[in-house]
Amino acid sequence: MIPSPQHLWVVLRTCDRVSLSADRIVAKDQCIARCLNSLVQSLDNNTTMPWTLKIIDDASSDATRDTIAKIAPMADVTWLEARDDQHLNARQRSRYSVAQAYDYIYQRPTEDLVYVVEDDYLHYPNSIDVMLQAWFYFTSWMSMKSVGIYPQDFQQLHASPYHKFNSTYVKACNTLIGPDRYYRTTWYTQETFLLPAWTFHDHREDFDSLLTIGDHPGLWEGNTISRVWEQPDVVMLMPMPTIAIHVSQREDIPFYCGDFEKLWHDNQVS
Repeated sequence: MIPSPQHLWVVLRTCDRVSLSADRIVAKDQCIARCLNSLVQSLDNNTTMPWTLKIIDDASSDATRDTIAKIAPMADVTWLEARDDQHLNARQRSRYSVAQAYDYIYQRPTEDLVYVVEDDYLHYPNSIDVMLQAWFYFTSWMSMKSVGIYPQDFQQLHASPYHKFNSTYVKACNTLIGPDRYYRTTWYTQETFLLPAWTFHDHREDFDSLLTIGDHPGLWEGNTISRVWEQPDVVMLMPMPTIAIHVSQREDIPFYCGDFEKLWHDNQVS
């Protein structure tokens, strides 16, 4: 029998140092500020369940740390200090905060829900409620599955003549009618998703494999954590239209997402 979650644990990793994406469409410090503001607003607006926000900041600048403290005074923040990691590549350097986040997740009550999120996801005012209500809806009739929600409608998972990696990303899927929009199954996610805490424990080896990204050029989300989404006891769902916007490269913005600029403007932080 699927346990009934009573609490949402939100685990956010922040870092304003040089990103893996050199061609970001916005500056990283502004991205962190506005995305964090949107997340806090969406958490405050949620009526589904109580929540705790855990932030793990990986040696950001003092200015960014001040912004984080101002926007999220209610958060439990771990401030990681700078360390000697210049001999590591960019992906390897980012794994330290991932390990801290996963250690925190493994200590949460197994019956609860976890939303692990990166610092460049812009949320709608109702994003958290939409995700939670979708999770309860799908779980109510997928009683033998552990349901996950990947909040971004990742457009590379849809076939297009303009996408360079159709052969990598595009695979067969099922579409489902959710409580307020369509969802589709997905074999792939980035490092942001809503999932029951017990699934992290049931598939810990695969989740921990995420810590090895960077050790070998062939390792990425598609052959580490995404192995979990193809297990028979798990289903990962992706919303259409999107619930959150990955503010990284222009190609990551969902195809029909015409309100990105407004959402970005609405979350400006003085």
